[in-house]
Amino acid sequence: MQRYLVENHGANEATATTAILGAINICKMSGVSSITLLVEDKCHFAATVFADALRKVVQESGVKKLCQGETIFLSPNISMNLVSYKSVSPWNSYGMVIGVYLATESHDVLDSLTSSQAVMLLPWLEDEGKDWLMTWPNVNILGKNTWNVHPMPLPQNVESVLHQLTNGINITTGISHPSDLATAKVALGRIKPYIAGFASNDIRKWAKRNGWRPEDAKDLAQLAAKILNI
Repeated sequence: MQRYLVENHGANEATATTAILGAINICKMSGVSSITLLVEDKCHFAATVFADALRKVVQESGVKKLCQGETIFLSPNISMNLVSYKSVSPWNSYGMVIGVYLATESHDVLDSLTSSQAVMLLPWLEDEGKDWLMTWPNVNILGKNTWNVHPMPLPQNVESVLHQLTNGINITTGISHPSDLATAKVALGRIKPYIAGFASNDIRKWAKRNGWRPEDAKDLAQLAAKILNI
């Protein structure tokens, strides 16, 4: 899955346009046939700057249809629909998903859509975009590229233990099973001498990058906070 980011802070129609046209171009080049707009609240979508930019592509009628739950077509081969982060299903297959102005706490929803062919984030705030970029430092940047984010990698011996943990448990259920929870406790105990200067959130981001479901990565980070006092 390819990931894309458009740098943005606040109401900026130019960056919204970059996201829309960039997504259409990616779909055309990659043979992706659908774009899903993932938003916090469908009821207020029509009043957003993103919707203003979209009106220049699909007109007012297209935006209205999206808000009414209809699917519209940007071209004969590319459709678009609008969903709330509360109603999106991680079990469905998606083409391109654009997270439109998602808050940081909603990034896990975007990251859970692993059956997507591509995902894009257009953040509302710079800090929210940088947080996602810290999780996925190798994303493709569309438009301007000015956010100098350089996450510090975990020590090699820490990563080695976490890889062993990842390969040694049922990754589809995380640490919910008692035996996997016990394995995680032992693994975290082994890295305790080497984790100084890092936070449990660094472990959460690592886990997400390495195949853990977002909710399971969060559980691992919470366990790490208790065991490692970070």
